[in-house]
Parts: sequence; structure tokens; C-alpha cells
Amino acid sequence: MTHANSQQPRHAAGCAADADLGLDQPDRSGAGKVGRPTYAPDMNFRAPFVGTLHLPEKGLGEDRTPVGLADGELVATIRWYVMTSRFQILDLNNAILAEHERVRFRERRILVRTPDGRTIVDATPGVWSLRGTDVAVAGQRLAVRLQGRLPLRGIEFHGEQGLIGRITVVPPYRNAYRFDVALPILSGLEAIALAQTMRAIDGTRRSGWSR
Repeated sequence: MTHANSQQPRHAAGCAADADLGLDQPDRSGAGKVGRPTYAPDMNFRAPFVGTLHLPEKGLGEDRTPVGLADGELVATIRWYVMTSRFQILDLNNAILAEHERVRFRERRILVRTPDGRTIVDATPGVWSLRGTDVAVAGQRLAVRLQGRLPLRGIEFHGEQGLIGRITVVPPYRNAYRFDVALPILSGLEAIALAQTMRAIDGTRRSGWSR
């Protein structure tokens, strides 16, 4: 368990090193679903994160979904605004860690900021939603590469250091994500915000939500 004052990269249980994430290998586990996390560890959201995040599907009528690690530990909660793509990231005490800031619709821009005003994700959807999305995390611009079209199978993020991480869309759900983070470039909060921003962009296109 990583304590709040630790500055070491956070690893999901069972992930001893970057290579163990197996980002160069296809997923043949056949798990087929993202389990609902049940246990709450003490997580330093500002520390570099390496490991796996699970963001389970949002069911009809749900306004909150959990964020967990590979071993099922709950670390945060996503609060969804009804009929919009906007969201909040909450800690386990329901304090706001970051929030999707409302911007003018014509700008087509998603900003995720902390309560002290720090921008952690700045994304502009492409013409075809996720395809062509321009995104920067904590000031670093990332290349977004999609895997598959219909259906979408995954999203890769590449930076100056190479492949930073990969989101796998967990069938049969469209909004259930497994985010494998291979390099300690993003903090835990930035990784959560990045994954949720991708869900918000994809959900806007499919559901006709407003921003």
C-alpha cells in the first residue's frame, strides 16, 4: 500500500515493473468485464502512477461509478452530470479532486481542473470525436491513436518518451475502460482524468449529450 507522503510511482497489485504490464501483447485473458472495486487504499493522487486503472461501465440511471486498481481496490469515484458529458472526480471522502469545467459549446473543448485552478487535462475532440482528438496532460501534448473503429477496441497515448499507456474498451460495454499505464509520466489523478475525458468525448458523440 502506498502512503500519502510517498513519491514513488504507484503500482497496481501484481505489477512489479513496467514490462509486466504487457502493453505489447494482445489481451487474451477472456475476462470480459470490469469488476466493481470494493476496498479503499490510501493513494497519493499527485505521485507518478504505474499500473492498471479500471473504470467500470455506467449503468442506466447511475450518477456515480467507481475507479479501481487491478486488484479491486477502490481509489476514487466519478460523478456524472445528468444528460451532459460533464463529470467530477471525487476521493473516497467525496471531496472534489478535479472537475470538467464548463466551456462554451462552440469551442468543443474539455478542460479538467483541480479545485485550485490547475489544468490537468486539456482536450479538443476531433471531427469524428475520439479520432483526431488533441489532448495535453499537465502541459504535455500526447498523440492519441485508436485501435479499431466499429467497435472501438482501444486508445493509445504516446508522448516524447514513447507509449505511455493504453486504454482497452472492455466488451460488451462501450464505456467500460481498463487503462494500463506503463511509464511514470502521469500522476494517478491525471491518469484518471485522461481516461474519463476519453469516455466523455466518446459518450458525447454517441448519446448526443451537451457539454
